[in-house]
Amino acid sequence: MIRIMLIIVFFSFCHFSLAQNRSAIDSLFQVKDYLLNVKHCINEEQTGQEKIAQLKQFIKLASSQEAIFERNATAIIKNKKELKQLKTTLHSILQSIILYYEDINQNGKSPTESLYLNKNIPPLVDKIYYYCKIEILEEQKRTPKKQY
Repeated sequence: MIRIMLIIVFFSFCHFSLAQNRSAIDSLFQVKDYLLNVKHCINEEQTGQEKIAQLKQFIKLASSQEAIFERNATAIIKNKKELKQLKTTLHSILQSIILYYEDINQNGKSPTESLYLNKNIPPLVDKIYYYCKIEILEEQKRTPKKQY
């Protein structure tokens, strides 16, 4: 009887653990989408006012996206050095979005920040995708296969 209860508790814990990782993956994909939207905004031809309005929205979301990344990346990325480097990269990108916004608002252009963002967003997006894909594969290995 005790053995059966332990087995039930174990499987419940495993299911809860997998659900948490799935949530972390989904949240990191949300950050990835945010970054891709920023990149699209920077490269899109539009009026200065339209770009400024979009950038304001991205700036409002920046701190929440950083918090989402920090909370969920910790659950998936096990290499502490890599995790710290990715957090630093994201933070620098978010700061660059603010600088880009200020330059666009004052001068109407910002080639330096635009180059920085176009250079640094794709590698970060690729790494987010890579670590999420690794976690999905690991999750599939941990999940017992149903036999019919």
